[in-house]
Amino acid sequence: MEIRAVDSGHLSGIRAITHATGQSDEDSGADPAYVEVIRAQGHAKVAVSGGTVLGWAGALPTPLGTLLTDLFVDPAVHARGVGAALLRALPPLEFTFSSKHPSALPLYARAGMVPSWPLLYLSGPVSRLPRGVLRVDRVDATTAASTEAALSPVGGADPNAVSGAVVGRGAGAGMGSGVAADLGAGAGLGPGRDGGGRAAVYRHWMRAGRAFVVRDGERVTAVGAGRPGVPGVLAHLTCSDPRSAAGALYAAVAALDSDHVALCLPGPHPALRTLLAAGFRVDDFDLSMQAPTIELPPTWSYAPGLA
Repeated sequence: MEIRAVDSGHLSGIRAITHATGQSDEDSGADPAYVEVIRAQGHAKVAVSGGTVLGWAGALPTPLGTLLTDLFVDPAVHARGVGAALLRALPPLEFTFSSKHPSALPLYARAGMVPSWPLLYLSGPVSRLPRGVLRVDRVDATTAASTEAALSPVGGADPNAVSGAVVGRGAGAGMGSGVAADLGAGAGLGPGRDGGGRAAVYRHWMRAGRAFVVRDGERVTAVGAGRPGVPGVLAHLTCSDPRSAAGALYAAVAALDSDHVALCLPGPHPALRTLLAAGFRVDDFDLSMQAPTIELPPTWSYAPGLA
């Protein structure tokens, strides 16, 4: 068995493992664009033997630390050390979202990550959620990444300095002119944190959707991305202030202009009880695993593979 960097010749094998392990086709190894984001902005590895892909894994820098995006092994070769070999080929990891597979949690714990809260896969109707008065403005990927850096716990810059590249007013507004942002991409990120590469992640989320900031008056409270549809999907929302987290979430969901929305929320998120009372259901869950050196905000909406 050899561990190699992912290239285009491995994509069909990665796709086959994705399907064999019961994952969807979106934001998974079945999506070449998703794999390319991880390969280009982080690390993507495959385990191969005789030209056959046995498993694959990815790691991606994020504003919170290095994320283990994926670790999937062909079920036919489970318990043969493939997953452990892939982990050893990646840089030091700081968090991941573990599936409920019995081998996953022990493997990640041995890598130095401990379990925390569940990441709940939720879906439900939007009509019964509070509307509030927060404003949602569309932005470009670079502005979204800069704002996220400032709103993250390791940030430190002022997110309200990000006044540039706003795309109109309101979630449905058209392209408008912007003022040069005072906060550049990646400003305020600590050592080892992702800077400009985060804009590539936002561009991935924006392929069929939009990036946006949520404002309380003129104060930026959150930044995220999502796509309309049936259902709509809130791919990600950064909001580290517990006082603003619920209102920002309701505003972001409403701005998707979809009757039914899917999203992933930490179990302790301030909006969870309201979502459940409004008819949302828990479709599945993963388990947050994190190194002792970091603390994942329970006020974000996470994309399991890109955070």
